[in-house]
Amino acid sequence: MNIEMNGLSNQGSRSHNEDSLFLPQQLSNAVIQSKGYLFIVADGVGGHQAGEVASKMAVEVISQTYYSDPNPDVRGSLQAAIEKANQHIFQAAKRNNDDRPRTMATTVAAAVIRGNDLTAANVGDSRVYLISNGRVEQLTSDHSWVGEQMKAGILTPEQAKNHPQKNVVTRSLGHKLEVQVDAYPPRPIGPGHTILLCSDGLPAVVDDSDIGQIVSQSRSPQEMTKKLVDLTLERGAPDNVTTIVVNFGGPAVAVVAAAPTIARTISTSMAQVRPPTPQKSGKTLPVLLLIGAVGLAILLLGGIGFDRGGRFGYFIIGWDWVNSFMV
Repeated sequence: MNIEMNGLSNQGSRSHNEDSLFLPQQLSNAVIQSKGYLFIVADGVGGHQAGEVASKMAVEVISQTYYSDPNPDVRGSLQAAIEKANQHIFQAAKRNNDDRPRTMATTVAAAVIRGNDLTAANVGDSRVYLISNGRVEQLTSDHSWVGEQMKAGILTPEQAKNHPQKNVVTRSLGHKLEVQVDAYPPRPIGPGHTILLCSDGLPAVVDDSDIGQIVSQSRSPQEMTKKLVDLTLERGAPDNVTTIVVNFGGPAVAVVAAAPTIARTISTSMAQVRPPTPQKSGKTLPVLLLIGAVGLAILLLGGIGFDRGGRFGYFIIGWDWVNSFMV
């Protein structure tokens, strides 16, 4: 199975970036056959540094827990990993000192490709899409106030996009000790299918027709993520925006470096996302790692934190990483 993937995150018009993402790297054939390829996007909330901490913790705990779980049931294993991340974030918030933010949470969208099956799961309003022949299908349901109003037929998609409560989410990791995770039945996929994971910063200003056009007119996931983020920036990017694009059945490619397409980054720090292995803690280290072998290079650029606020409901938004790389 050949897949081509790329991930890109940008702080948008915010002063900091709260989003985190995960792409699988250096997986053995045995792991690929048993657990597949895992992808994660998390959008942290909580204000100040709490959102960044929550989103980073989510991608670390979910990836490590999922890949260390011997359970061959992808759907059950993914759901259990997300539930464990929720508990870790909730407990970490309780342990915070008084001089640190106590409320921290994150939304999450995750997808696993194993064989010819795609399994998606989410909590909050981060999304997973399946795209084929220009048709864009949202596989996840938004756990948000406007999402529930649309399901009930009270709001139209157009009304929801501009509604004053569009940023109110009804579920998140870390808000409570237990959380309801939506893990969806596997979907069959094949050559020509494209999978998109994103934080809510993308659909806030980019609609399905734009996504379908960009995917159909682009030659690689690297080009797709860049065009999606660039279009978001052109339209004001009111929030952080993070995208992961995966082409199923494409040619095998090398890891290449890709710089964030933003000139508004005030200050940055380098960060490495480790490949998941059961033996390692998987903590993110502030270091720039360049590997010049067989044309492989990874560049992860971490952004600083910010309090973007303005959220309704039981949390506000915090900050995150700026990452861009292709596998």
